[in-house]
Amino acid sequence: MPKNRKKVRGNSRFYIYWVVLLGVVFYGGYHLTTLFRETSLFRIKEIHIKGNRLVDKDILYNIAEPFKGVNFFSLNVEDLALRFQAMSRIKSIKTMRIFPSRLIITVRERNGVFYVKDNSGEFHPIDNERFILDKADWYLEEDLPLININIPRENIIVGQKLEDPRIEYIFYVYDIMTHTNPDILPDISEFYFIRNDLYFVDMQSGSRVVLSTEDLSQQINRFVFLRNNQGFDRNSTIDLRFGSQIVVR
Repeated sequence: MPKNRKKVRGNSRFYIYWVVLLGVVFYGGYHLTTLFRETSLFRIKEIHIKGNRLVDKDILYNIAEPFKGVNFFSLNVEDLALRFQAMSRIKSIKTMRIFPSRLIITVRERNGVFYVKDNSGEFHPIDNERFILDKADWYLEEDLPLININIPRENIIVGQKLEDPRIEYIFYVYDIMTHTNPDILPDISEFYFIRNDLYFVDMQSGSRVVLSTEDLSQQINRFVFLRNNQGFDRNSTIDLRFGSQIVVR
């Protein structure tokens, strides 16, 4: 019995030491963190931005400027990200802190895939997630095909997703083209509908092409083969809605 009581007392002493040690660690860690947050050594003095392709870098630096002087350990990364993502062209950011005082921000842009035309005749870029992007002078190098379906102007809101079944179908066709014969993509200048049939304009042949809803991969390959080997008269209409036959008008 005495041996058992001594063992219990030994364990109790061990737990007390352990609790005291944990208290010292937490207490020291708290004060050390407080010290780091208050010292000027870890305040952000340099901000470097990279990853942008179209967005003007001066605008990005203006967004980041208020974070200069903020302590590394007090930096609210979520707030920083939200400020950047308020621009429709910025999809996300990544931050890297280089001690003692440098912050590197890598931006990931939203890139335009199409222009869509509203019913007033104005063009608006959209990305592959159907988000409407802003446009400015520094985006002039975007050479995008046009979706010519006259979207109501009130449905065009920068930063919001554009919901339209016709656009979804065009993205579906474009994805098939991408995987089937991507060489055709730079030659397409426009998509549009006549009634329920989808047309696209091929700049290389100068023709309009109407697609069937079936066997799209075969239709596209057939058209590209004949265009490259036989050619078509400019301003002709290439009708691919008749199975293995191609009707040229």
